[in-house]
Amino acid sequence: MKLYLVRHGDAIPMESDERRPLSVQGRAESENVGHFLKRTMVKPHLICHSTLLRSAETAALIAGVLGCPQCLREQEGLLPDDDTDSWAEELGTMVENCVLVGHLPFLSALASNLLTGSEDDLSLKFPSGSVLCLEREGYGGWTLRYFVTAKIVASGGFRV
Repeated sequence: MKLYLVRHGDAIPMESDERRPLSVQGRAESENVGHFLKRTMVKPHLICHSTLLRSAETAALIAGVLGCPQCLREQEGLLPDDDTDSWAEELGTMVENCVLVGHLPFLSALASNLLTGSEDDLSLKFPSGSVLCLEREGYGGWTLRYFVTAKIVASGGFRV
């Protein structure tokens, strides 16, 4: 099972719109992530996103590029300060590939939890529009497969 952790695309400042939709740059980042995942032959069973607009927009753009709008699911527990333990437990039983679109510091804490068993052991910087891929063989532990930023994704210079 492969898990793709995606930080939402760049959002407009809260002063401009408190809902914080994606900026023009954020829309491009999100579409680029979708094209990157498509090039690397990702076929997710689920694309889960938080209840915040920028995450939902990012997920919808990715799902559109991948041609799987039926995969989209708004999910509680993906907000910036949410606890990662329930996700670690749920992901440990999943067998289908999944994309989680979320926020900092949650994504960094979840990656750390899955890889080390603690939210605090790793400190990963997730620029907007970046993708981290983890893989779990059977019901064993997780392995980091790759971590690419929006800049690398946009360049097309990374191959899996």
